Amino acid sequence: MDSSLSEKEVERRLIQDFPLYFLEMNEAQERFIRAKNKDGQTPRRRLWESGNKAGKTHGGIAEDLAHAFGKRYWLEDTDPDYLVEIRIPNRGIVGCETMMHSVPEKIWPTFKELIPQTCVYRTKKNPSGQVHRISFETDPEGNKCQSEIHLRSYDQDADTFEGIDANWYHWDEPPPKRILQAAERGKIVTNAPSWFTMTPLKEAYIYDEYSLKAFNFGGEDPEIAVIRGEIWENCIDWCFKCRLDIPENREIDPDTQILRRPVKRCPQCNRAMGFITKAGIDEYLKTLDPEEREAREKGLWKHLSGLVYKGLDRETHTFEDFPIPKNWTKIEGIDPHDARPTCYLFAAISPEEIEIFNKPRHRIYVYDFLLFKSDDLDSIVRKI
Repeated sequence: MDSSLSEKEVERRLIQDFPLYFLEMNEAQERFIRAKNKDGQTPRRRLWESGNKAGKTHGGIAEDLAHAFGKRYWLEDTDPDYLVEIRIPNRGIVGCETMMHSVPEKIWPTFKELIPQTCVYRTKKNPSGQVHRISFETDPEGNKCQSEIHLRSYDQDADTFEGIDANWYHWDEPPPKRILQAAERGKIVTNAPSWFTMTPLKEAYIYDEYSLKAFNFGGEDPEIAVIRGEIWENCIDWCFKCRLDIPENREIDPDTQILRRPVKRCPQCNRAMGFITKAGIDEYLKTLDPEEREAREKGLWKHLSGLVYKGLDRETHTFEDFPIPKNWTKIEGIDPHDARPTCYLFAAISPEEIEIFNKPRHRIYVYDFLLFKSDDLDSIVRKI
């Protein structure tokens, strides 16, 4: 390297040429990489259920490369998670939503960003011009490698996920059930590990058939782990745990136009700081539909948040309060539960279809409710 370069420029070029070595993990990425079951082993299935912009794809693809090379180069070589227990060479499959958009706009650019300049590799494109295979001749240290990474999309035939004896799988966003079933059939011989990096907006079968069985999520399967992450874990200038503002991390480097991030860990709780600003997160959250916010912000499954009955619509089924006529029939209903608060509803029934504020309305109106956290019957009756 040119000896006349400043120390700062040398560092910048090293990070640019060898990004995998300089990868800095946020807290959610750390939990994903280091997930262990009670036997101290990495579970065969890791489900990273996270909000948007939490570093899921970036962390998932870094893990892809770690498996292709057998090492997590961004960790110290004395770190217990530095070596990956997998034979080299190996073949992996990365599944994403669409070949025409997800691969060229997200998956392949992230691979290009992270692959060190010292790697010798070739790519193969499909007839539409998209990269669908990466073949490594050498690893970052110049050693013979020959590992392959195959890129597949959920708009392809399920059979394409079954035709390769893969040694590992990475699902970027939840795969349709037919795709996952085909992949599971294809990995019977290899018993390949898999990891999911996803915002849980769809394919709810994953929650029922995998997440609920995870040993760290109330289930008993030691080979399934759930890793939860919020968008706030990737915030660079505000610690959501301590409610602490860190203005130093909002300064932009004039040479790179990138946030400086001088404070890498929260001064109070030592949590690793992320890479996007609180202002940016706040503006993004303003654009979200209320029914999607918990999934996109906190990584909670969409079908478990917001409305329980998804056929209901706020625009159609909610409206301003109005005086209920005295001749309407009043009804009350209770929904007891052993493990959750009891809900008691008050409703009124119109004798015929009516208009309210010049809009046709339905005949049953819920106008109030009580929520009881206590199961004491006398207390419930008094409040009703």
